Amino acid sequence: MAFILDLVGSMAIRGAIVLIVLKLVLILNTTLYDRTALANTNVMLGATSDVMYRDIRLAGYNVTATAFTAAAPTDMQFSGDIDNNGSVDAIRIYGVQDGTTQLWKVYRVVNGGTPLMIGSGLMSFSFVYKTRNSVVITTPSDSLANIAVIQATLVGKVNVLSSNLYLDSSKDTTATREFRVFPLNL
Repeated sequence: MAFILDLVGSMAIRGAIVLIVLKLVLILNTTLYDRTALANTNVMLGATSDVMYRDIRLAGYNVTATAFTAAAPTDMQFSGDIDNNGSVDAIRIYGVQDGTTQLWKVYRVVNGGTPLMIGSGLMSFSFVYKTRNSVVITTPSDSLANIAVIQATLVGKVNVLSSNLYLDSSKDTTATREFRVFPLNL
């Protein structure tokens, strides 16, 4: 009888250990997914902001007139020689919000060509324009020549797994990329 009790007891302990190990594996996989999703979102935001920063930095380069032709919170149009070939390029960077998901996609157009998507899955996307004295320009269309600083903010959505390995939108977090550009040629 003691042998059977020892056998049952050891099986119960082994079962408990297996359950604990399985729970730890589940937790580690969820954590790995969440961190990977955050890293992927940060890489996407970095790539998008790098393209935007490079273009905006060259606003007004080799241009004799006002560089900016339009400036709104989610749509910017300016001129500059972004490829340094001596001809002025017309650049447009703008965002389009999906009506279903409410997430933004960011597009870049050079010289009226085909729009190239440079970012997607953004919860918010905006530009803020400032003068040399850091005064926010609230009506950029009236004072395009006064733009000296552009602040861009991109907020990406990070999908998070629930404890049962399903996407849980109530636990989604965000990753933010914010930068300021002081175009050299304005």
